[in-house]
Amino acid sequence: MPSSIPPPLQSINALCDAHHAYRDRTLNLIASENVMSPWVEQSIDLGLGHRYGDYKGTDPAARKYTGNRHLSELDLLARDSLQEVFQCRHADARPLSGHVAGIAVIMACCKPGDLVLELDFPGGGHRLARKLREAPLCPLEVESLPIDAESYNIDVERTVAFIRERQPRIVILGSSLFLFPHPVKPLADALNEYGGILQFDASHVLGLIAGGAYPHPLKEGAHIITSSTHKTFAGPQGGVILTDDSELFGRIGPAIYPAIVTNHHLHRLPALAAVAAEWKAFGHDHAAAVVTNARALAAALDAEKLPVIGADLGYTSTHTVLIGSAEAPAMGKRLEDADILVTPVGLPDELGGGCLRLGVQEITRRGFTPEQAPAVAKLIAAAWHGDRPVDQISSDVAALVAQWQDWKYTWSVASS
Repeated sequence: MPSSIPPPLQSINALCDAHHAYRDRTLNLIASENVMSPWVEQSIDLGLGHRYGDYKGTDPAARKYTGNRHLSELDLLARDSLQEVFQCRHADARPLSGHVAGIAVIMACCKPGDLVLELDFPGGGHRLARKLREAPLCPLEVESLPIDAESYNIDVERTVAFIRERQPRIVILGSSLFLFPHPVKPLADALNEYGGILQFDASHVLGLIAGGAYPHPLKEGAHIITSSTHKTFAGPQGGVILTDDSELFGRIGPAIYPAIVTNHHLHRLPALAAVAAEWKAFGHDHAAAVVTNARALAAALDAEKLPVIGADLGYTSTHTVLIGSAEAPAMGKRLEDADILVTPVGLPDELGGGCLRLGVQEITRRGFTPEQAPAVAKLIAAAWHGDRPVDQISSDVAALVAQWQDWKYTWSVASS
C-alpha cells in the first residue's frame, strides 16, 4: 500500500467531500430522493459486493455459484422482511432499480404487438413501456392513460371504457407526481373481465404504503407492485416486485434471471432487510408525519400566495407538493441558486403546462415538523419572487437545515 494518497484519489475524495458539504447545507425537497438512517446505512456490506448470488426462478436456494450458504439465507431474510412489511405472498428483491422491476413484468407478460396503457409525461408516468419500445426487440403498442386535469388524477370513466374496448395486456398506474391515490379497484375490475394485468408502480409511495398512509394497491385489486426502494421507503437504491399472485410471480422470475439481472448486487440486501424492519417498527407514525408535513408545507406556500396545485382538494395525500409555473425550469434554477432543491416537471396544459415538484420525505426523516412549514415557505417564496439577495436566503437555509438532525422514526447506530 502507498504511504501517501495518490493525486487521483485525492481528487475523488475532495469531490465527494465537497458534494456532501454542499448538500448538507441545502434544503432538499427533491421528491425522488431520500437518506437512509445511520442504522440502515451501516447495514450496507461492501464486502458482499465482491460475491455472486445468482439464483434461478423464484427460489433463493437454487444458486448457480458455490460458496452461497449464508448468502442464500440473506436473500431469504430480505425477501421475508419485505413480505412481512407489505403483507404480501411474494417478493423479489433482485431488480437493480424500479425501472428494471417494471420492465421485468412487461417482458414476462407481453408478446410483440401487445397493448400497454400507462401514464405519459403530463401525468408523471415513468413511461416504462414507452422506454422499452425504443428497443427494436420490443415492438409494443403503447397508449396514454386519460387524465382528469381538474382532479389531477386518472379519468376513471374514460379509462374503464378504453380497457373494455381495447383490452390492453397491462395497465400501469403510479406516478412521479403523486398528489392523490390512483383509482385501482375500478380499473382492476375491468381488467379482470378478460385477464388483463394491473401493474402499480409504487416508486414514489412505497414507504407510505408500508406505513399505511397510502391505500395498499394489492388489497385494492392490483395484480402486482413494482418499485424502487430509495424514495419514500428510504432504503438503498434498488428495485422490488411484490404480489399475491403465485402464477404471475412464477412467470416473472425467468424474466428477471437470467434475462435482465444475473448478479443482483448483494451488498444492498442487508440494508434492504434493515429498512423493512425500521418500517415495521416506526412505519405508521413516520408515514403519517410525511403526509402531515406535506399538507402543512402546501398550506404555508398557499398562504405565501404561491400557486399550489390541488389547493381546493386538500393539497395532497402524499409526500408531494406541486407549485404551478409556466417557467418551471427557470424557477427551479432560481431556487437552486438559493440552495433550495426542487424539480421542474411538466403538467397538463389545463394546469399551466409546468410546475415545481417538492417532496418532504427527506426533511421529515431529519426532523422537520409542521410548525416549521411557514419558515420554509417564506424562504421558497423569497427565492421565487427574487425579493431578497440569494446569498442571504442561502444563509437562512443553512441555519434552518442545521436544526434537523433528530433522525426521527429510526434506530440510531448506538442503539442498534
